Amino acid sequence: MGSESLFVKCKTCGKDISKNAKSCPHCGEKQKKLSIIHWVGIVLVALFVIGLINAPDQPKEANSSSNAAKASAENPKQVKIAIPSEQEQFINAIENY
Repeated sequence: MGSESLFVKCKTCGKDISKNAKSCPHCGEKQKKLSIIHWVGIVLVALFVIGLINAPDQPKEANSSSNAAKASAENPKQVKIAIPSEQEQFINAIENY
């Protein structure tokens, strides 16, 4: 067991201090340590993120409706909707411009 494992760097002045010190003897700054509640919170957040990453995709019915919406957004000429002729002429003029 080396003596290096007994010391940590002060977050303020950067000098070596004891791991058990509540404040730095050089600059007097309090040393913040994570409590058990903080560690539990960190673990819960990590598990939540892992769960989101590994979650299965949506059911196929939901995907098919979203895929149709994506297809119509990517290629608007695919879906024909009855629109007034004046509006159609306007759209054609804009596309041609």
